[in-house]
Amino acid sequence: VRSGKLSMYDYGNGSANLKNYGVVEPPAYNLSNIPADLPLFLGYGGMDAISDVEDVERLIDELKLFHQEGKLTCQLFEDYAHADFVMATDAKERLHRPLIEFFNSNEHSN
Repeated sequence: VRSGKLSMYDYGNGSANLKNYGVVEPPAYNLSNIPADLPLFLGYGGMDAISDVEDVERLIDELKLFHQEGKLTCQLFEDYAHADFVMATDAKERLHRPLIEFFNSNEHSN
């Protein structure tokens, strides 16, 4: 995140990265490895201190480079923080139902 790159976890020092990845710098994720026609649903919260909006939108922009139009569904929940996706009292209606509908509508798309 701090580097502006979409890369694997940085262990904070070259030797730990070398041990885990075989290189000093953490490697970038290759989003082109995700099948372009794979339906993806990405929900994110506007109040999330762990996965903030700017970072998620950077991921979305990267995914759009490799993904077929119409196969990437993104939904921002402005008032949701990280735990709200499982603990919010309205998650069933606002998130879970649309997610299930997404799965159902894409059940036979591949």
